Amino acid sequence: MIVVREQGELVLVRQPDHAASSGEIAAAWTRPDLLPAEIWRRFLEAVTHHDDGWIEAERSPLLDEDCAPVDFTAMPVEEHTEIWRRSVELAGSRDPYAGLVVALHALSLYRKHGGGGAEAAREKAFIEELDARCQAFRETLAAGDSLERAAIETPSVDAARDLIGVADALSLLLLGAIGPIERSPPLPFGERSAEIDLDLDAGELTLDPWPLAVPELTVSVMATRLPRSSWPDRDAFERDWRAAGSETLRWRVSGRSAGR
Repeated sequence: MIVVREQGELVLVRQPDHAASSGEIAAAWTRPDLLPAEIWRRFLEAVTHHDDGWIEAERSPLLDEDCAPVDFTAMPVEEHTEIWRRSVELAGSRDPYAGLVVALHALSLYRKHGGGGAEAAREKAFIEELDARCQAFRETLAAGDSLERAAIETPSVDAARDLIGVADALSLLLLGAIGPIERSPPLPFGERSAEIDLDLDAGELTLDPWPLAVPELTVSVMATRLPRSSWPDRDAFERDWRAAGSETLRWRVSGRSAGR
């Protein structure tokens, strides 16, 4: 679960709802030439469902000492890796290409953000597990049609990994779930690849150069707002959580350059 603290309130976003907003961003992206239309369709499905492993976990979320839900960034590695494992397996059971994309995303995050200390060995083992899953998906796709064989070539794999990463990061950025990002790494869109400057101000995200295939975009996500940040016990939290209505959060994404 994504937990954003705002002036004594908690804004809670289920991970699959965040993944759906990542899918909105990806669907608006200008399809890179490296990813043919049919592969792109499968890629977008993978982005939209990359956090399906959270569905079961969020039925009864992990709580901290204040009986408030634990943000995904603070979850113990054992629980976090199990959720990612389930996400990869769910994606792969539908489509080996989606399984590869989700596993690559998990692998990229663990390599970038993995910590040390007591959990280092567990994280290293999970990285090795993800490497093996990626290889298994590649072998399945290598036995497929020409599009699938092309999709596992290094430039195409790198493009898919980078684009699911940016769709995920932009959704989290809009939510305030991660710190500011001023510039992306080089990202493919259409025939080109470029670093993209990002400016988030008053709920509007500006991108330059403009990588989307639409003039502007509204990104939305379902959220639950709770007017407190601690509870006496799990039952009290769950009563408030389940009684609270959902609201739709929205942000505008636009281009800085008029001619884009």
